[in-house]
Amino acid sequence: MELFRESKIELHCHLDGSLDVDTTLGILKNDPGLDLENLVGGVTGKALFWDYREKFPYKPEYSNLKELIADLSADELKTYLTVGEGCRDLMEYLTRFDLPLAVLQTEYALEQSAYGFAMAAARENIRYIEARFAPTSHRQLGLEFNQIIDAVLRGLKRAKADTGIITNVIVCAMRGLSAEENLEMFKAAREYLNLGVCAADLAGNEAAYPANEFLTLFSEVKKLGMPFTLHAGECGSLINVKDSIEMGAGRIGHGVAAGKSEEVMKLAKKSGVGFELCPSSNLQTKAVESLDNYPVETFFEQQIFYNINTDNKTVSGITLTGEMELIQGQFGFDEDFWTTNYLNGVHMAFASDDVKERLVRGV
Repeated sequence: MELFRESKIELHCHLDGSLDVDTTLGILKNDPGLDLENLVGGVTGKALFWDYREKFPYKPEYSNLKELIADLSADELKTYLTVGEGCRDLMEYLTRFDLPLAVLQTEYALEQSAYGFAMAAARENIRYIEARFAPTSHRQLGLEFNQIIDAVLRGLKRAKADTGIITNVIVCAMRGLSAEENLEMFKAAREYLNLGVCAADLAGNEAAYPANEFLTLFSEVKKLGMPFTLHAGECGSLINVKDSIEMGAGRIGHGVAAGKSEEVMKLAKKSGVGFELCPSSNLQTKAVESLDNYPVETFFEQQIFYNINTDNKTVSGITLTGEMELIQGQFGFDEDFWTTNYLNGVHMAFASDDVKERLVRGV
């Protein structure tokens, strides 16, 4: 099979972890709304300035961050956006979001980044993608939730006009924020449901903030009529997967811990929940030690819904095609597996019936 040419669906991909490097470099150099000295803000700006001098000692000594960025190359920028092979755990992995989150604070940056995100997906024949991000993380310069969401939707709409790619947005609550902050965001995003926003999510440090602490929040999300997926089982916790299913999640982000438990897999199959699998990310964050026992084969054999995704293309330094090739190289699946992967993606997507019918016709 030529996996690059295969039609693809991606359901678990974070906007801030999947920034197009050239687009981000253009934003850093050209966005008049970014206050580089302060916004790339405080600690992040200072860290970038001093780390750059250590990392690239052959470069000139710059007097300020603006001079540094004017001379920054795409390859140099990528070193701040992508984890190395020696990534120790999830917490180190998450440090690669510091600079993207500092950049994504203006409407221009959000729109351009969403456009670059979707254009990159279209180039590898992804026909439908759900971009997820946390609007609460993009308010350092005072943007309102509607401005943030509108900007992202504008960028995605431009990419659709240029390529035909179909997109939706999943808005993420953040573990570590108050229930009030997260609920305020969900209420604002609810106004866009079926108008570009398709679902809710819960992201962040799962080990420190288990799923059951968010039962009340997602009870409110249900009342708002928003479907939701939850990050769970990425830190090895079976109970987080089980609790997430019982809370009513339609999908589980990662969920690799479920492969260790017949009970949880039976619960998943009975509920019809789907697993958004992200192999390289799971290896880098040490959610799994190797692919030898990766649960995708078990899910396939037991007819549990699964779909292969990237999680964070730029942070992990990957593409969806590469993730498919990684799984194919490990397990040697036949074409039936990849047809199932695609059709599972259609079934699991938080998309309209009309969109799903169009995607099925693309098999």
